[in-house]
Amino acid sequence: MPIARSILGGLLLAACLPRFAPAQIADDPAAPLREAASKGQTARVAALLGKGLPIDGADTTGRTALMLAAQYGRAETVRLLLSKGANARARDKSGFTAWGLATFSPSGHGSHEAALKALPQPARPRVEVNAGWTPVHLVSSCFMSAGELRSGIDRLSLDRAILGRFQAAATAPGRHEIEIVNVTARGMNTAFQADGVAPPEAADADAVVNIQVQPGAGCMAGKDTLSLGIDVRVFRVRDRGLLFGKSIAGGGIKGLRTMQADNPAQYVPVYLNWLEPEGEPVYRAVAEALYRTEM
Repeated sequence: MPIARSILGGLLLAACLPRFAPAQIADDPAAPLREAASKGQTARVAALLGKGLPIDGADTTGRTALMLAAQYGRAETVRLLLSKGANARARDKSGFTAWGLATFSPSGHGSHEAALKALPQPARPRVEVNAGWTPVHLVSSCFMSAGELRSGIDRLSLDRAILGRFQAAATAPGRHEIEIVNVTARGMNTAFQADGVAPPEAADADAVVNIQVQPGAGCMAGKDTLSLGIDVRVFRVRDRGLLFGKSIAGGGIKGLRTMQADNPAQYVPVYLNWLEPEGEPVYRAVAEALYRTEM
């Protein structure tokens, strides 16, 4: 009986041991290759390729050895994988190629600049940028009539302000992701909201970017409560497909808060100071969207 009990216990223990490791190896033979590539172990990568491991085998996020080598800045490994036929045009599930990951989602402390130089350089998207502002959130003011409030906000030229900050971010030293072919400040304009409005014709552009500034004001307890939102839409020109859309209202932009104004003179510094840091995040969101899909 003790022997039978011992045998039964051994069988139960064996049944409870993890069985996923062999299955994982069988289902994902490229896992060791991706690990070596992410660590920049070029000699090991070469040896694993010599054993026949699939060079473009992807993980559950769609990332291949080349993508991971680029993302972690492993330039030597990137060059080896490319010489062995790795697909530089492959995209992960987020839409990024190896170049996109190294540019917009770098990890680790490798040489990302060298990795980018080793990769085939994608064509820069040509972009038309339009900006406008909408009065739909200008509910009321304790100090001005509705007409005075609207005309006062119009004089702030919030559309030109966000355009200037977007252009500054796009042309900062080292920036080369997009080429701006035209910019237009459209003043007070409600056509950029998320209602499926088609972008204007842009024969010389690959994409159209519509940026709508949404200032808000409302009289409450003798003070004007101010807020700001930005609506961004990116359209591909060839098929008018919406590539990106994000609307952040009521002071939801990072670092942005609602504020109470005691008098109309406070409007200018509040809105312009809120817009000042937003060129960079808006530009980055647009650039990432353009590189997540084929133009």
